[in-house]
Amino acid sequence: MTSYVAFLRGINSGQNPAQKMDNLRRIFEGLGFQRVQTVIASGNVLFENGPADRTSLEERIEKALLSETGIATIAIIRTLGEISDLISRDPFGQVKVSPTMKLYATFLKTTPATRQEVPGKGTGYTIIAILDTVVFSVVDLSSTRTPTLMRDLEAEFGKDITTRSWATVLKIASRWGS
Repeated sequence: MTSYVAFLRGINSGQNPAQKMDNLRRIFEGLGFQRVQTVIASGNVLFENGPADRTSLEERIEKALLSETGIATIAIIRTLGEISDLISRDPFGQVKVSPTMKLYATFLKTTPATRQEVPGKGTGYTIIAILDTVVFSVVDLSSTRTPTLMRDLEAEFGKDITTRSWATVLKIASRWGS
């Protein structure tokens, strides 16, 4: 069995009707996935499945969510190994974090057609790295709000993306042992 995480765009973000995590677990279990669990109520679903094509997993999940909830969302799948690799690469290792700073990882569904210059600066944020299909950003909340970053990332990379705080990514990785 392979351990996966599905990052679901727009779940409990205010864009769509609120979703209970029990319902998401039920939908994933109905797809035949094993050891299904959610992390935080923002559309992070951990599960196990036999080795499978990432695109077909994403399509199955998106279709089931639309059918069961009426929400047209995108699912971005990563394996536990890929998440562990991102963490071991320590993309924020050189960042001096203050209480007003927030660290983010934006997952892209596919390899970007464009390449954002790194470091890339915007109003109140800096893109510090792009590793494979993940963009790492630091937001200074004293000078901007997180949606500014998300809007700019969407303009650069399209809508097949979803952003998580780095704390959430770390929490996801730690949950596999539980």
